[in-house]
Amino acid sequence: MLLDKKVDMVTAVVSSINAVLRNKPAIFVWVLLIVLLLGIGMVTGFLGFFVIMPVLGYASWHAYRDTMNDQS
Repeated sequence: MLLDKKVDMVTAVVSSINAVLRNKPAIFVWVLLIVLLLGIGMVTGFLGFFVIMPVLGYASWHAYRDTMNDQS
């Protein structure tokens, strides 16, 4: 949020906490997915990270945009 909009750190933190509290089931699934994918990346000798990290970054950006659009 700090890179996307001109807000201070407190606003960004409060918005993030609010988003997590409003979307607990989705956040739980997202955390499980991240743990699973990072585990796969480590098991493959960190070579899997070449594919996993860009996909996680792209998905996280879209999840952030959808979540912030829902709140405003």
